[in-house]
Formats: sequence, C-alpha cells, structure tokens
Amino acid sequence: MTTTIKEVDEESTASDILKLLTTENSSNVSLLITNASFAPKCKALLKDMPNLTSTNGGCCGGESPNVTVYVINVDCCDDLEEAAIELGMKEVPSYQVYCCGKLVTASSDGEDVTMDSIRAAVESACNAN
Repeated sequence: MTTTIKEVDEESTASDILKLLTTENSSNVSLLITNASFAPKCKALLKDMPNLTSTNGGCCGGESPNVTVYVINVDCCDDLEEAAIELGMKEVPSYQVYCCGKLVTASSDGEDVTMDSIRAAVESACNAN
C-alpha cells in the first residue's frame, strides 16, 4: 500500500470534494481530513500521514489498497471551511474514510482524533469491504 497526500483546492465545494472521493479513487481508499494551522494536533497528524498504511489487509476485493489522503485546510478560506461543515466535519481535526467510492466511517464530534484512531478506521474500512 502507498499513501498519497493531496490538498483540496481552495475553490472546491462540498460537491467537488465528494466527486473526488467517489469517482477519482472509487477503487481505492480515500481519507478526507480537516486541517488548521492554529491546531498543533493537525500538524503532528499530517507529519505522520505518510506512515498511515501498513502491509496487512485489503479492500475492494481483497487487494491491498492505495490510500489517498485529501486535506481540507479549513483556515485557508471560508469556502473550504463551509465545505467541510457541509460534509459533516465540524471539528478540527476530523476525518471521513471512503472505500470503493462509499463513505464507510467517520470521526464523531468530540472524538480525540489520533493517528492510531485514523489508522484503525482505515483498516476497519478495508476489512469491512
């Protein structure tokens, strides 16, 4: 498995983001995560993001998936903050995991989002499909 990290374009709407998650990577795993420069926890999570994937498990037919991480920088512009909120991502950091183009799991409001919790959600999503 490999991890690719991409920043969501500043002009993206919630609809644009969903299109990325459900069509561009419909046969792999996508992680959508909110980020803000004022949140030290986000910086630590993004630093560790290249180490997200492991060699076990598979998704979408048992293949080891490639994981694409889409980062929404909510403090970059109001449009991205609004898009994140529209997608149900009200806190920073928060995440959603998509597999085979479908939302499989997401962090809950008030959850302590850690690299371990993100990794567990991605692996769980892979094993469930």
